Amino acid sequence: MAFFNTLSAPASVGKRFRAVCVFALAFVLALVPLRSGISPSAHAQGPGVNGIFYSNQANFRIPFVIEAGAARLQEVQLYVSENQGQSWTYVSSTGQEQRGFDYRTDRDGLYWFTVRTIDLQGRAAPLTLKETAPQLKVYVDTRKPNITLRARTANPGQVAVEWDIREENLDPANFYLDYRVQGARDWIPLTVDPVLAGDRAWSPGTNAPVEVRLRARDLARNESVALIVLTPGGSDFRPSSNSFDAENRQPASAAPGRRYVNDRRISLNYKLKEQGPSGISLVELWQTKDGRNWEQVDKDTDGNGKRPFVYTVPGEGLYGFTLLPRSGVGLAERPPRNGDQPQVWVEVDLTPPVVHVVKVDVGRGQDSGKLTIMWKATDKGDNLAAEPITLSYAKQEDGEWKTIAANVPNSGYYVWTMPTDVPYKFFVRVEAVDRAGNTNSNKTVEAVIVDLALPHSEILEVTPATKLSPSGR
Repeated sequence: MAFFNTLSAPASVGKRFRAVCVFALAFVLALVPLRSGISPSAHAQGPGVNGIFYSNQANFRIPFVIEAGAARLQEVQLYVSENQGQSWTYVSSTGQEQRGFDYRTDRDGLYWFTVRTIDLQGRAAPLTLKETAPQLKVYVDTRKPNITLRARTANPGQVAVEWDIREENLDPANFYLDYRVQGARDWIPLTVDPVLAGDRAWSPGTNAPVEVRLRARDLARNESVALIVLTPGGSDFRPSSNSFDAENRQPASAAPGRRYVNDRRISLNYKLKEQGPSGISLVELWQTKDGRNWEQVDKDTDGNGKRPFVYTVPGEGLYGFTLLPRSGVGLAERPPRNGDQPQVWVEVDLTPPVVHVVKVDVGRGQDSGKLTIMWKATDKGDNLAAEPITLSYAKQEDGEWKTIAANVPNSGYYVWTMPTDVPYKFFVRVEAVDRAGNTNSNKTVEAVIVDLALPHSEILEVTPATKLSPSGR
């Protein structure tokens, strides 16, 4: 590490970050607080987790401000710790008129900073740096995330990828997986959890090759992009035994009969069997997320097993539930344990499908009178219904929509033989519904014009103009 005098960040950056972090020191005589802030660089991000600043630059400026009326200082000293305060190392000193320090390091890592002041009588504040709390934390991260994106096996008509990312400071808010048909312009986003190692399978609605892109950024705003091209069902990678089933997005060992709901508040209706004369004292609700780990999350102490059992889950996801009634004398079956299957799997899906109208082609020649509608529809966890698409048209965007076809498979296209009374121009809408009942739609930006006739004329006769009527006819 070395102190340098040339400031690399523009002056405006200092203003931008001036009040981001506040330092507090007590002077020995005046007891006036000394305040300081960090001005990392134009490429640095503000306070992140636990008040840490993240910078993708190895050099930055640490300015300080002395309040009006404070006693004059002989110097201000900057100290740094690379072991989280176990020891402090002197960096440099400056006069109070300099208003800041320039700092440079040659390696990534977490740096703690504090300042010490020396007054005109040579007295230091604080007297010792032992057990001093940091006044500023900066994580220097100059490396981009290292992304590995691979294909994995998929069911017919699907594609699937898995990824591994090497990054200590992954930013969950800037994690994106999307795809497009090879050669297309627009990318279609996919819903995924922002994790270092994960996988995703989905139906692109086409048999053509698709480009898949994963973008990840760290908290210091270093960004990496990985891109691969896949053909539906075209990977030879074999998923591990504990992977998720690409078709139903539940653990491969899970019991069939999964239910879908689009509300966090769910109702579990049930009946009691083999109830004894002591009745029911309570009913316990046990929950699992993976078929391995179980926990009791609620209980009904109504006394007779009030039905249905209503429970609010914390968020979206797949939940396995088992209800365990306990008799009036306290007897019950053993609670579920590792490896037991739940009585029911419930997929709580609050996310509507993503729908894009890709193209609408008006037929010509032998295809005259036909309209080909092309779209892309995807959903979180591939939860689209079996035949999720409804196509409709309207003369005006906000007009009355008339159904073209309902319960259409998500094939990505539909050829409509237009009736004779169809308007010569209209808007087309594509609507998708998932198994939980969430819906979304997308319509053409401009009206589709189906009147492609080219008017032409035929001269039937030529006569002297004098024979025409005064009106010219």
